[in-house]
Amino acid sequence: MKASTLIDMANNADPTKAKVSTLGSKAAKKAKVEEKDVTSPKKLAEIVTAMQLQLDELSDALTSSPIASGTLFDNVPCDSGVLLRLRHNFGRRARWSVTNWSGAAAHGFYEDAASDATTLVLVVAVSGYVSLWVT
Repeated sequence: MKASTLIDMANNADPTKAKVSTLGSKAAKKAKVEEKDVTSPKKLAEIVTAMQLQLDELSDALTSSPIASGTLFDNVPCDSGVLLRLRHNFGRRARWSVTNWSGAAAHGFYEDAASDATTLVLVVAVSGYVSLWVT
């Protein structure tokens, strides 16, 4: 039986959880606020309301992106011949890609048959450090 490493990031508010989004055109609008605009309470309220709408759109874009549910497992130490278990709890088989690798040779990861709807299991062929994007 091979040794294994379990990394559980599914319920962790760790900063390595990456969220990426493409912003819509409304959120990308640029506004210029001048001194004369902030002297009127009514005009100031309109500016603040417009800014809040833009923030709401940005927030919606970040949370609705299919990429937003991904997790970055950053700089994970890997020993040759072990099973690397990455818990994601997506409720489906995960997609994964190596985003960074540091080792004596090219990385050689492949998915093990033990992967399921909550855990990605990778076989490590070469020792080193890996960053994986799991979606």
